[in-house]
Order: sequence, then C-alpha cells, then structure tokens
Amino acid sequence: MDKLKNKYLFFSPLVVLLIIVFLPVFRHLLLEAQDGRSLYSVDYYQNLAFENCFEQNVKMEYPPLAGLFFSLPLLFSDQTENYATTFKIILLVIVAITMLLSLVLLNKSKKQLAWRAVLTLPFLLILTGPAITDCFDIFPAFLVILSIICLIERLNAVSWIILGLATCTKVYPVILVPLFCVYLFRQYKIKPFKIIYSQLPFFLLGMVLPALPYFFLSRWDDLIYFIQYHATRGIQNESVWASLINLLGFWKLPSSVNFEYGSQTIHSVLNPVLINIIPLIMLFVFSLIYLHISKTLKEAKTSIQKDSLLIWGTFLAILVFIIFNKVLSPAFLTWLILIFPLLQISYSREKFNQLFFHLAVICFLTFITSPVLFGPIKALEENALIVLLARNLLLVWLFIRLLPNPLSTNVKIKTQ
Repeated sequence: MDKLKNKYLFFSPLVVLLIIVFLPVFRHLLLEAQDGRSLYSVDYYQNLAFENCFEQNVKMEYPPLAGLFFSLPLLFSDQTENYATTFKIILLVIVAITMLLSLVLLNKSKKQLAWRAVLTLPFLLILTGPAITDCFDIFPAFLVILSIICLIERLNAVSWIILGLATCTKVYPVILVPLFCVYLFRQYKIKPFKIIYSQLPFFLLGMVLPALPYFFLSRWDDLIYFIQYHATRGIQNESVWASLINLLGFWKLPSSVNFEYGSQTIHSVLNPVLINIIPLIMLFVFSLIYLHISKTLKEAKTSIQKDSLLIWGTFLAILVFIIFNKVLSPAFLTWLILIFPLLQISYSREKFNQLFFHLAVICFLTFITSPVLFGPIKALEENALIVLLARNLLLVWLFIRLLPNPLSTNVKIKTQ
C-alpha cells in the first residue's frame, strides 16, 4: 500500500503540470507548423547548413560540426515549412533514443522503476515550453550522454571521440575533459601522463577532424570570427550575472537592454568589471569542483560507485557552467534535462524525486520567463525580473544541493 501511495504521490503533480503546460505548448506547435514559423528562425538554421555556409560564406556562431545537424532536414526538403517540421521530428527521435539508452543503463545498474526516471525527461522538456521543440542543443547533449555511456562501458577511445564530436558541435562539452581524466585516473589507476598521450588524442581526433573540411572549403578566418564572437559578446539578460545587475537595479543602478550577438544583452556600469572577472571566477570554481569530484571518486569503493559519481560530476560541472556563464539561454537546460534520468544511479529514490521537483520548478519558471515574460524582462519590468531572479536563485540552490558527496546520502547504492 505504501508503494502504491508513493507512486500516486509522484505522478499526481506530473499530471497536473502536464495539463497546465502540455496543451498550450502543443497548440503553439500545431499553429507554428501550419504557418512555417519557428521560435528559432528557420531561415537562420537553414543558412547554417553546410551547403549554404560554403556557398554564401555565412559567419558561423557555432562550432563547425553544427552545420551537419542543421543540414539533416535538407535531406528531406529545402522548403521552409517542411524544414521546420522535419527538424522537430529529428529532435523527437534523438530524445527517444536518449530515453532508450538511459533505460538500458538504469536497468543494468539494477535501479528499480527505471522507466519512471526515464519519463522525467519528456516531462521536463514539456515544462520548459515551446523553445525546446526547436532546440539545437539537444544534439550535443545527446552526444554527451553517448560519450558517458561509452566511458562506463569501458569503450574509452569511442567515448573520447564522441566527446570531441560534441565539442565540435557545441563548445560546452570541453569542460568534461578534466572530469573524464579524473574518472580514468580513479577508476583504472591510469597515470595522468599516460592519459594525455593515450586518451586525449582520440578527443582531439573527434574535435578537429570533422572541422577540417569546413575550413578547407570555407575560410580559416571563420575560426577567428567564432572565437572573437564568443569572447566579445556581453552579458545576456537571462543569465545569473544579469540577475545580479537587475537586483542592484532595484536600488537605482541604471541599466539598459540591447539586442546584440543574437540575444538580449544587458548594459550597466558593472559590465566592464564583470566581463573581465567572469572567466577568472569560472576557472576558479571549476578548479574547486574538479578537486571536489576527484576527492569524492577517491572515496568510492566499487566501480559502480565510481560510475555513479561520473554521472553526478557531469551534471554538476554542466550546472556550474550554466550558472557562471555570461550567457544563459533556455536551450541550455536541455544539457541538464537529457542527463537527469541517469542521476537515479547516483541517488536514492527519495533524493532523486526531490531533485526532480526542484528541476521541474526551474523548467516551468523558464517557460514563464521565456517566452511568456520575454517582453517585460526585455523592458526591465520589476515583476518580471523578480520571476527571472527566482529561477536563477533556484539554479544556484540546485548547485548547493548537489555539492555533497552522493555516496554519503545514498546508503542504498549497489556494490559489487
């Protein structure tokens, strides 16, 4: 009876949230498909496809391999309406494959009710709203999941190559390179120097080799443009740093918002200082996080425990990148959402449920802030900024909740 009660307690809020969010979101999608409109510009995506980049010298804001994924819908049709629909279908297929892989890994870890953990993935995507349905970030997030699974399955070379491909699609997976190195050091006692010459070349192969045709057929200047683009862009209006500026704005710190670098960028007297110290703060925090993860992996007794800590460390590192980055797009949440079901390997069922509801609230507030309150936030309206501040504070709180060693809180973890 208690198990049945817990089951209903888990699913009842999900059903309510589904009714509230699911119908409006998919009504939006139906209208969007009919009109050929897209929350993310379809024309922009089409221009980033390989054939258009090479012919028109379109400046790339993404790493080179991103053009491959933008090109996939063109295999079926180059018409705008069909491109938008095909892009959504491809993303749904990728999500379905991710769910299947997660289910297989959870079952292999002998986690009970693994299917329930996997179902959190589509629920969280739905809660985040229509922006996710066009989200290119699902592709690199899927590659990250695939690389983690390969690493757990002892396919080290394949894992590094896939992580390199993910980095060549979206830059953020590069932050996992130190984590993978620490994992190999703790799991297999591979010396750091040996990791450098026996493992990292596979990562470089996956990252560099797919980019060579792009640069040979296009221009090496695009690489310089890509680096300058991300180095010089400002603080996005939805980031945690922007919320800090907006919080000070409640005490009359002047600020304004302009559309730059493909997003709404906030400007204030603090910008020159923040732009310079944000990379240093990120580097410092990542150093502490990797030391913490390394120490935690050292305390693990079994290989299964170390595998669970790899998943926990990946989620934690990505969350740190999202919080301390000067850019925070709703699409970034897919990086967390796709890997979230695997956290059940790291935590007890009760702790996993708590983290799910925490992340669900973050996803729902993201839906409220973008697109519902997008205009008011752009106009720096106080009530809308408070909602955005609440979302960002919940992200920071999630980071704090994940900091403790999961092995010390998960007494039910399996051993071998």
